[in-house]
Amino acid sequence: MKLPFVVTAIVALGCGGRALQMPNGAGGSQAGGSGTATGVGDAGTAGAIGTSGVAGAGGATLPPTLRPFDLARRLSLFLWEAAPDDDLVREVEADPPASRDDVRRLATEMLKDPRARMSVAAFYRMWLDLDRFATVEKPASLFPEYTPALRDDMIAEAEAFAGYVMFDGDGLFPTLLTADFSFLNERLAPIYGVLGVAGPDLRKAALDSTERAGVLTLGAVLANVSNAALPPVTARGRFVGSLLCQGSPAGPPGVPMDPPAPSQTTRAWLAAQMTTAACAACHASMDAVGFAFENYDALGRFSTTELSLTVDPSGSLTPVRGGPALAFKGARGLANLLVGRTEPRDCFVKQWVQFGTGKTLDDSDPSLTQARDAFVASGLDIRALIAAVTTTDAFLTP
Repeated sequence: MKLPFVVTAIVALGCGGRALQMPNGAGGSQAGGSGTATGVGDAGTAGAIGTSGVAGAGGATLPPTLRPFDLARRLSLFLWEAAPDDDLVREVEADPPASRDDVRRLATEMLKDPRARMSVAAFYRMWLDLDRFATVEKPASLFPEYTPALRDDMIAEAEAFAGYVMFDGDGLFPTLLTADFSFLNERLAPIYGVLGVAGPDLRKAALDSTERAGVLTLGAVLANVSNAALPPVTARGRFVGSLLCQGSPAGPPGVPMDPPAPSQTTRAWLAAQMTTAACAACHASMDAVGFAFENYDALGRFSTTELSLTVDPSGSLTPVRGGPALAFKGARGLANLLVGRTEPRDCFVKQWVQFGTGKTLDDSDPSLTQARDAFVASGLDIRALIAAVTTTDAFLTP
């Protein structure tokens, strides 16, 4: 049976120094249009690259003012989370890349270096809001299993899962959303209902594909809530909206939510709140998506019942660009729906381009089209997307 929940909220994704799409326009410290999380605009030390001129959207040539050291610095800060080492600087200055294809090939090689795991982990910490989760607490009276050690394990699990998909698995975006495996130790295994896992070390474990679906059902994602104003259904619905780069309006001030009655299910309680017009406007769409996670308690444990009643995890997703609501059932159904849509893909592209450039980009920016087209052509290979970021106008132009 699902344990009682604590009224909770998930804060918008993307805290940190990189520019990520945020619900409601909120966020961490974002770089400006010429901001430089990747060293954009640093002075170089050698001759300019690509003397044939600045390319337009999708062009092959490089900006004539881009110096080899500038390029090495941008690549290294983005892909290795560090300043360029002497070997990279020597390589780029001795044989300067002459085209965007040259830059892409160099970036692809740099992604094979173990240092690339640091940058990828940094992206997923922001995308899944793991730094904030590191401070989340829950009432010990309701969740005695939730200890700082378990919370740290959940964060490590999310990073291990994302790193595996990227570097050791197939590298595909659909796998990120639908995988039926994760990395567990003896503290995490009970959360997932997996038997036979001993010791503190994380190891790959198969999960029930009817219950789990990639990042959507990671413990760190489902448990990343805190004592605040939103119920878990709504907060988790906002999380899915963030994966679509779909903002959600801030709740109106001064509108109280009555606590659920002891015999009232979450779905029935939220339906009762919708009688208030001020609540219904926001909750209608967020809750419709958030019901996908009705099987999961505040620690991410799966259950088919609540208050001895069968849980109904059916919901609907309203497309970002309009159109009829799309029905699904449960987190797995939602994941399968998302991988067939363009909105999650395009939002993922935008997150990576903004992460790599430190710039907040409008949806019409040619750099997003450049990266998206390369991502699609690769069959949604995340490694190809990251390499494509380094060939965009936003990354190469000071």
